[in-house]
Amino acid sequence: MKPLRSLSRCIAAAAVLSFPIAARATLLVYEDFNYTAGSNALPGKNGGIGYSAAYPTGTSNNADVLAGSFNYTDADGKQLVTSGNRAFMDSTTVGNPDGTAVSIAPNRNLNTANFSSLTDGPLFVSFMGQQTAGDLRDVTVALFVSTPNDPNGINTQERLSIGHGNPSAAGANDGNANWGAYADAVGQNGAYSNVPATTLSLIVVRIDLNIGGGTLDSFKVYVNPTLGAEPAVADASSSAYNFLTSLSEINRVRMRAGGSSNSTSGLNLGASQLAVDEIRIGTTYADVTPFTVPEPTSSLLFGIGATYFALGRRRTQRAGG
Repeated sequence: MKPLRSLSRCIAAAAVLSFPIAARATLLVYEDFNYTAGSNALPGKNGGIGYSAAYPTGTSNNADVLAGSFNYTDADGKQLVTSGNRAFMDSTTVGNPDGTAVSIAPNRNLNTANFSSLTDGPLFVSFMGQQTAGDLRDVTVALFVSTPNDPNGINTQERLSIGHGNPSAAGANDGNANWGAYADAVGQNGAYSNVPATTLSLIVVRIDLNIGGGTLDSFKVYVNPTLGAEPAVADASSSAYNFLTSLSEINRVRMRAGGSSNSTSGLNLGASQLAVDEIRIGTTYADVTPFTVPEPTSSLLFGIGATYFALGRRRTQRAGG
């Protein structure tokens, strides 16, 4: 009977592996773009959780909705929980791509009550993204605040941008086309990984404010990390900037694919495209990296059963003499 008892335990354990792993503390925001696919289909949509309003309509918000969600499996075989469709910002189709194509930058106000009690962190942001055109031009998912001046007096509400920025001027070599993050809308105020933004990736960012008892803030960028437990080492990180006073200031999320810029405006860069999916904001790493473990295959279960059947038969034969 022992082999049969062990077999049933083993099969039960294998079955458990097929259930989603859903450790959650506080998931503040989730956007899976579960809207009907179509051109310019994102404006006016009001799904997801953690928002206070729909996507506004307007020329800078005309993002498409593409059918199907991105998928991600980490190095341990864990699969990111995904659903719905995905958003697509294509600034190359607006205006003149060789001169003055405008940026596509849909933004959406958050339910600030979810952030009102937050102070120094940590706060985690995750999304899946891929830049499909204009790799030198900026593509980001950015956190905005309600006040126009940052802690350093810079007049911007864009406080932390996840993606990559632009060079500082035409012909400058200080741009970066890899996944990373930067502060206060200045691409040079940041840190970047070795993974190009043209690579479809899961990006997770950790934010901690006023580190070490001081005023500087920290961000860590993980690119295609393991799910569920925060990695020990980040792919890019910085603690050189003071970009937020408190996490309670956060009131908006914006996605952006930068438009083209001709030489007279300083950059001379072509317009960009960005696909984004599965935006999550939470207070723990597990919040923003929910995963499932694939179901065991029938061949695996058959192999387990055959092994224990053989062991049981062998023991029965020995007992019989």
